[in-house]
Parts: sequence; structure tokens; C-alpha cells
Amino acid sequence: MDCDDDNNIYEDDVAEEIDLEQNEDDVADMMDDVDFEDYDADRESDSEESESNLTCLAKFSGHKGQVYAVDVNSKVALAVSGGEDDMAYVWNIENGETIFSCDGHKDSVICTCFSSDGKMVATGDMAGVIQVWNMETHQKIWSFETGDLEWLEWHPVAAVLFAGTQDGQCWLWQIPKDNCKIYESHGMSTNSGKFLPDGKSAIVGYCDGTSKLIDLKTAEVRFSTKGRDAHSESVCAVACNHDGSLLATASLDGTAKLISAASGKVTGTYDCKKPNSQNTENDGDGDGYSVECVAFSSTLPLLATGCLNGLLHIWDHKSGILRHTCKHERGITKLLWDCGSSGHLVYTASLDGTCRSWDARNGELVQTFQGAAEHIYDMKLSSGGERLVAAFADGVVRVYSTESQKADPLR
Repeated sequence: MDCDDDNNIYEDDVAEEIDLEQNEDDVADMMDDVDFEDYDADRESDSEESESNLTCLAKFSGHKGQVYAVDVNSKVALAVSGGEDDMAYVWNIENGETIFSCDGHKDSVICTCFSSDGKMVATGDMAGVIQVWNMETHQKIWSFETGDLEWLEWHPVAAVLFAGTQDGQCWLWQIPKDNCKIYESHGMSTNSGKFLPDGKSAIVGYCDGTSKLIDLKTAEVRFSTKGRDAHSESVCAVACNHDGSLLATASLDGTAKLISAASGKVTGTYDCKKPNSQNTENDGDGDGYSVECVAFSSTLPLLATGCLNGLLHIWDHKSGILRHTCKHERGITKLLWDCGSSGHLVYTASLDGTCRSWDARNGELVQTFQGAAEHIYDMKLSSGGERLVAAFADGVVRVYSTESQKADPLR
């Protein structure tokens, strides 16, 4: 494949695909109607009274080693997982049966993701081998080898793949065409990246604590956080809200930052190291409580942060007020917002081998999904939110029902 840094892969046919309907006024009106007056911002929701312990509906046990990555197809009941056995598998989430295997990797598979239309799946390993497979034929249709891979993501509507590597470069490929675009490094590794909803720009986080908003067509850096606006340590995760107007970054320094996508201004810094955290103007002192994950609710003006100190914080990003703190026995590795119409549930995965769901409106524990006494490295929800899929260090991927009643245990 011939990769030309000046090659513009955003041709007219691709640009036409990137046409997402926005309904900002309706969402803004809905957010304005949210009443938080009855919320108790200091409530710590570690009560077990509402807990419902749920065992898994199905298991996938095809990996020989820890499982690092998982994704769920948005169109059919299939999942893909990757692990330290240098393998990825596509399998049925209802019964755990293997559909096909994705071999040819040189190291642990740490990235797995389905395209937005569900017709392709991409798998990437630590050594930088990235492969794309056709979901209908089960055949590999594209491959490329970069430097050591850090993250991988599909475009929200187009057949375009975005990746970041340890040398700090970002890559954009039009699949399966033989063209790509490279966004040069400033000398620091990129640890996280995400398309904005319009698909025309992306937020990228780096190990020196900076983050950049990049115009993908022109390669222009719209803004770069520097100095006091940057984190004091590596950016672990990035996120954007429903319309791409707000961005969030999470860091090893124990803080999360809220950024305006239009101006690049940091409008809030959230200290996540302590149970009584408050929004502050300055970075924290870096007590080693890494903020591993951050995500916006799609329907409420709320931002969730998950830390290795076991604290889930739910923030009102309009006011900067901490609404709730939810305690876990061990560190949080992943968090997701419910993708349903209400959007008020937050799902967390923990190093204690348990997934949980929390009601963001009152901070109460809703469900506990029992797993193994092993770390959980990744977690995804099905497109309708009925299934929760979690990747465990014991080599098993477990599937849970998110319905309120108890699920039957797997026999």
C-alpha cells in the first residue's frame, strides 16, 4: 500500500457519506428541562439494597489467554474479541458459538471493532498488524502494518479506519482502497483517539498530557491544549458529547477536563482522586489515581469518570457540580452509558471481576453482573442495550442480560 501524507482520501464519494442529521435544538431543550433539584450531590452509593446479582447467559471460551478487547455488531447478534493468544474470533453472543477466526496476527490482539454498517470487522495487535475481514464471506479483505498500535476506531458512517501508534502518528485509511493519510506526531505517543460525530475531525490524546483536535481533511490542528490547560500526565481516554460541541479528556494525573470543541478552551477541570471531589481550576497533585475512562450521557447533561481508585463520579457538566460518587471495591477499567432512549444508566467494569449498572439520576446501584475473580479489560453493550459483553483476564468473554429480572445461569 502506498501511503502518501498529502493524499486526500476524503473524495467526494466519501464526503457525501458524512452527512449526519443534527437536532441540537431539541436536545438542548430537553437538557434544560432536566430537574436536578432533588439530587444529593454528596451521596455515596455503595448500598447493596437494590443489587440484583446476575449470572451470564452465554460464554465464549475460545481464547487461550487473557482477553483484552471486545465489540458487538450493531446489526446482528455477533461479537468479536481479541486476546493475548494473538487471535481474534467472531462469535454468536446468544450461544457463544464461533463463527470464524481472525488469524495472522504477530502479537496480542488489543483492538477489535465492527464498522458502523456491521459489514466489516477490524482487528489490531500490539505489534501494529491491522486486518479487516468481510462479515459475509469471513475472508480477510485488507491488511496493513504500522508501528506499535495503541488504538483503533471506525468512522461513524464511512468505510474509513482511524488508528494511533506508540510513535505518536495517527493513520486514516479508506477501506479497502489502497490510500491513506498520515497525521504526524509531535514526538509523543498517542494513547487515545476518537472521531467527532460529524466524522470530519477527531480528538487525540497524548502521553505528555496534551490533546489535539485535528481536521481530518486538511490535517490542520484546530487546537492543542498546552501549559496549564494540558494534563500533567498522560491522557488515558477521550470522549465527545452527542453533537461534538464538548470534549472530555481523562488522565493519569487523577483529573478529567472539559473542553469546548469550538474554541479549544478548557472550561472545567474535575478532581477525581477523592470521594468528595470538586470541580477545580487547577490540576490535581497526581496521587496515582488514574482516570481510566470518561463518557458523556447522550440525553442528560452528565459526564461520568471512572478511576483506578474505584470511584465512579457523575458530574453535571453544565454547572461543574459533582452529582454522585459510586464506590467500587477495586479500580474501574471501563464505563458505558445506556444507549436506550432514557440514557440514565451507567455501566462499569472493575478489576474485581464484576460489572455493575448505576442510576445516574440518584447514584443508586441497579444491577451487579457476576463474573470471575479476574480483571475485566473491556466491555460493550449491544445496539439495543439488551446485552452486556465483558472480556475477562481468565480467557472468557461473558454475556449478560441487562433486563431487571435475574438471568438463568449458564449450564
